[in-house]
Amino acid sequence: MVFLLKVRYCKTCMIYRPPRCSHCSVCDNCVERFDHHCHWVGQCIGLRNYRYFFLFVSSSALLCVFIFAMSALNIKFVMDDRGTLLKAMKESPASVILMVYSFIFLWFVGGLTCFHLYLIGRNQTTYEIFRRGEASGLYDRGCFRNFLEVFCTKTTSSRINFRAYEQDEMPMRTTREESRAEPLRKHTYLEKMVQKREELGNLFEILAESIGSKIDTLARDWSLRICQPCSYQMCYAFRHGDGKL
Repeated sequence: MVFLLKVRYCKTCMIYRPPRCSHCSVCDNCVERFDHHCHWVGQCIGLRNYRYFFLFVSSSALLCVFIFAMSALNIKFVMDDRGTLLKAMKESPASVILMVYSFIFLWFVGGLTCFHLYLIGRNQTTYEIFRRGEASGLYDRGCFRNFLEVFCTKTTSSRINFRAYEQDEMPMRTTREESRAEPLRKHTYLEKMVQKREELGNLFEILAESIGSKIDTLARDWSLRICQPCSYQMCYAFRHGDGKL
């Protein structure tokens, strides 16, 4: 059987998506082997963190089972001493609350664990089942190999370099000659901060000069109005120490 895969182009990331890759509108990023965006963990579940997400869900289900079993065992020990179940529940209300709490949450995390066990066995994702309707046997390699692919393969490194410096976006080229032109100089983050500091310093100097000129103009007008008997030149010279009355 031959399957044809259609390569999709992401207009937001401006890349051709690999197979089983989809764009997450919440993270605003393309995710390889996209499963879903989990709001409980605050990130997308995909190729590099799916096994850890499954271990988190399955361990939560086992924790609920353990709490329920230990609380029920504690109620059994108290009931042996008190004689009736009602007296045992009154004696240990915390065990009753924990049993109810773990029983309710076991339906959620337990059902989610079973659902993802089914997905791993068929080598499918949540997005492929509910959104795209992919063929069920497109990536199926057998149940055992599917589990080996999820839990026993080496985690690939990210395609995004998180330690890279921020770079200026290249302008859109319209001709071939412009596309061959020398690229713009790339500034590091530190250089941009220094440049912004210099711009702010120049702005403050311009503001100080304008404020100083306005103060000097007001002083001149004040001397001209108050010192009417003398001339304006004499008052100005006296204020600046260049002359005497």
